[in-house]
Amino acid sequence: MANKTMIIAILNKSYMEKNGMFNLFLQSFREGEGTWFLIKHLSFVAVNQMSFNQCCALGLNCYKLVMEGVDFSEVVFYMSDDFIEMMWRRKLFLGDVLKHGYSFILTREDLQMSSDFYNGRPFDDSNFFNTGFYFVTPNNKTTALFDEWYASKHNFTCMNDQEAC
Repeated sequence: MANKTMIIAILNKSYMEKNGMFNLFLQSFREGEGTWFLIKHLSFVAVNQMSFNQCCALGLNCYKLVMEGVDFSEVVFYMSDDFIEMMWRRKLFLGDVLKHGYSFILTREDLQMSSDFYNGRPFDDSNFFNTGFYFVTPNNKTTALFDEWYASKHNFTCMNDQEAC
C-alpha cells in the first residue's frame, strides 16, 4: 500500500486442501464489501513446495520460506522440534520485512486472537498474548525487538517464539 503496509498469510499443506481455509480466505476478499483490491497487498508465505506451487498457479504474490533440513510437506505438530524451528524462522523473516521498511499484518491458517486469555484489563500481566496476529510498524524499536527476539532462540531451545517473547 502507499504507506508500505502489507498483509502476510502463512500457507501450509492443511491450509491448501480443496475447499479449505485458503479458498475461504480468498473468497472473503472476493465477497467482502470493497475488499477485493486488498488482494494485491497480500503476500502469501508458503512453508512447503506444494503450497508455493498452488499459490503461484493463482498468480498471487507468493514467497517460499526456505528452512534447510526441515521438511514441511507433512503435518508438523505443535511444539515439535520442527514446529519450533518453523516459528523461529518465521520471526527471522518478519524481521527482514521490517528492515525493508514495511509494516505488516500477519495472519495464520486458523483464526487467532491477539490474546490467549484476556481478563478485561488491557495492561494486566496475566493477559497471555498470542503471536498469531499482530500489526508492526517499522522503526528502530520494532526492528531491534525482532532482532533480539530471534537472537533469544538459542537461550530458549525448548520453547517456541511466543513463549520466549
